[in-house]
Amino acid sequence: MILIVESDEAICEQIASSLKRDSYPVASHTTASEALAASHLEPDLIIADITSAETKGIQLIQEYRCSFPHRLTPFILLSSSDDPSIRVRALDVGADGFLLKPLNVDVLRAEVRAILQKKTRYVSPTFYGDLSRFSFPKLMRFCATRAISGEIVISSATRHAKIQLRGGVIIPPETGETVDFLAGLFDLATGTCVVRVHPLDFKDIEDAVVPQSMPSPDREKPVGRLSVVRMDKRQFQVQTEMTTLPRDRIMTIVTLAGKIILKREGLPLQGTTRKELDALIESQHRAVEDEIRERVNPDVIKRIKNRELQNERFKRLYDAGCERYQEKDYKSALKNWEEASLISPGDDWLLLNLQIARKKLGLPLSKQR
Repeated sequence: MILIVESDEAICEQIASSLKRDSYPVASHTTASEALAASHLEPDLIIADITSAETKGIQLIQEYRCSFPHRLTPFILLSSSDDPSIRVRALDVGADGFLLKPLNVDVLRAEVRAILQKKTRYVSPTFYGDLSRFSFPKLMRFCATRAISGEIVISSATRHAKIQLRGGVIIPPETGETVDFLAGLFDLATGTCVVRVHPLDFKDIEDAVVPQSMPSPDREKPVGRLSVVRMDKRQFQVQTEMTTLPRDRIMTIVTLAGKIILKREGLPLQGTTRKELDALIESQHRAVEDEIRERVNPDVIKRIKNRELQNERFKRLYDAGCERYQEKDYKSALKNWEEASLISPGDDWLLLNLQIARKKLGLPLSKQR
């Protein structure tokens, strides 16, 4: 359903008639308050006048985003003024399209088709948060450590922005410097954030799919392996065997005190002989035994603990820098983040934090990677 918000009934009817030609269901309202009240049924698109005192397109977008932060509803704003500042304002608050009056209905229909075709569908997880409780720099760190691919949508009374991510790394905006773009978001003390994760799309490699075949019923199942690894007064039971469902695979399971603590899976090639399967089972079983001995080795445990301590120290320094930044103590924020960079010198997100803090202090920006 397409929602039209237009105080001029003649223009409203013109838009509705043109969209009905393309078989779109349409609902019309003359005021923004009426439109918001009717938005409990999620529209596919909202078309609103930007300049009328009744429709208030920009305010409508802001109120709609606050009321329904989980939605992806696109907006087209209409204006009878060709003042560039109005168009800039419309795009800044998150409009997906902007058209001038008098309307060319063919252009409007094409704009509607393009926006609805591009409308992205996301799958869970989707996260909605409050920037006053979880600042933007911390949100960046959250996405980086989890290598999120998707987008962050930031909405406040003064700013609307979308940040694209690929594997936890920001995709630079098409216009403007990344540091300048992010600096304004770092300063937000209030507002909402939505993190949407892109679903995986395997369309580009569909031709590479190999059909899974069931194993031959007359093939003799190879003998599995069972052993115990004793380390530091603990007994790890290691069991490796060939399974056939949902497909041929060699599965190794490690248990300690009756609880599964480790699983390893190997996939044999089709046509593998019984002798080759026996060798693969033996090899995987021994490899898992060696992995247990390596993990329980005191030197390895010490290295892991040291790494965990360093990670915890990094998090404390990073979070302290975020808190100092929110307090506008940019000098202390820079100091905390510089200490954190000694622990993780190749951290791209932290580098952006450092650049923004230096910019606030009027210091020269370090050379970006």
